[in-house]
Order: sequence, then structure tokens, then C-alpha cells
Amino acid sequence: MSILLLLKDESATGEHLNLVRLKVSESELTVRELLQRRVQQEVGKFNRERPVCYQALVYPQGAQETSRGFRLGQHRDLDWQIQLQRALRSFELGALTVYVDAKAVTELDAVLPLRDAMEIVFVKLSPIVAG
Repeated sequence: MSILLLLKDESATGEHLNLVRLKVSESELTVRELLQRRVQQEVGKFNRERPVCYQALVYPQGAQETSRGFRLGQHRDLDWQIQLQRALRSFELGALTVYVDAKAVTELDAVLPLRDAMEIVFVKLSPIVAG
């Protein structure tokens, strides 16, 4: 059985930045595992599709901000592990907050019981940039 999660990115002012659909087969994940799945999916898609503009939780170093996301001057494949480490660090420093059912989750190892069409909100105080 697959569960579809709706992952929303918002700015600190509540501005909607991005919506990601993530399918998982587990009935629960930790925040750390959720971040890993999301970053792997986004980086994999970026490396396969090579889009001009990139909408994701973590942006590659050297990318320029545009009205539709971020853009790399010259395409290069991204390393999901580097991107994940930056996301985890941002969470630990409070620059990234995750809300589940409108409640902030403060621990990376907090277990999230999952349900279909569940909305999880990621609030970024500033863009998260990594290698």
C-alpha cells in the first residue's frame, strides 16, 4: 500500500513556495527519513530531467534565485547526500521547521504516523544552499 504525502514549502511569512508529492510505503517515518526521501526524490528528478529552473527544499551552491525557483548557470549532477546534510543541519539550527497537523516537530528522530493525502509543511527562514 502506498501513501501519498503532500509536502508544502512556505517562507517565514507564509508565502507558498512549492508543493511536492511524495509516495511512501511505510505507515510511519521519522523526520530524518522524510527529509531523506524528499531530497533523494528531488535530486533524482533534477539529475534526470535537467530543468532550467529548480524548485526544491535545498538549492545547489552557485544557483541564482529567479521568480520560478533557482537556476544553475551550467548544469551539473547533484549529490543527494550533500543536499540532505544541509537540510538536516538547517533543521537542527532552526532555519527549517517542519509542521505536521499545524504542530512544529522539533526532533529529527520524531516518528510521524502517516496517512494518505497528509499535508506536511516545511518553513524555510532562508534558502537552504548546499554543494
